[in-house]
Amino acid sequence: MTNIWQTLSCIDVNKHTEKKQGMTYLSWAWAWGIVKDSFPNASFEKHQFDGPNGKRPYMIDEHGFAFVMVTVRIEDDEQTEILPVLNGNKAVQSPNSFQINTALQRCMVKCLAYFGLGHYIYAGEDLPPEDDNDTTQVQTVAVEKQDPPSQQSPAPSEPVHEFVYDSKTTEISLPQTTEMTREQLDEKHDRGVWQDMKSRLRQMKHVNNVHTLFESMKPKIQDIKQRNPEAAQQIVKLFLDAEDKLTTGEA
Repeated sequence: MTNIWQTLSCIDVNKHTEKKQGMTYLSWAWAWGIVKDSFPNASFEKHQFDGPNGKRPYMIDEHGFAFVMVTVRIEDDEQTEILPVLNGNKAVQSPNSFQINTALQRCMVKCLAYFGLGHYIYAGEDLPPEDDNDTTQVQTVAVEKQDPPSQQSPAPSEPVHEFVYDSKTTEISLPQTTEMTREQLDEKHDRGVWQDMKSRLRQMKHVNNVHTLFESMKPKIQDIKQRNPEAAQQIVKLFLDAEDKLTTGEA
């Protein structure tokens, strides 16, 4: 997944988006073309569901609202997304064929965001991370990881003390307790951030609160992405899912 994310997340998709009713949409045809250029064996599936007259490409919940499901497969990884059928920004009942088709294409694009393509749009950013010539941004190209000469951090095999993650300040304190390697410390830190974000997002009732939290966490997420793109992706996914739930009134 790392190579897929590094390849797709650094692509600038802005010229292929349009805004409708305050939402930014990415052209599904262009997005899929870009994916196939980089990963020719990529495929997608629009799921079918049982209906009164046979199979149909959407499902109906207990309240009569329609949802579509799409799975995208790239190399050995796959992402599945469920999206409500919308009329503007509102979920609809008894959707027409045009609304269903539009929802399916948007659902596919959302799956591609989980792989990295255009993910920064859903996260509220204006541009993808800069290339590796800009040291102030997240590195997104495949390069050999080396510690900068100015950093006096211990070698990976050298133990360091276990940290305590403070969710209020996003700072790390280092009590004199259990010794851990640098890799273990980073992994534990990333897991702590993910768990904290999951807990805080569950309690939010408004999309604006999700966006505000993401803006405050953006430097931390970028720092995580420099060493572990997959961990950063999982954190971003928490924000995407929370935004979806609040937008469609599921939260």
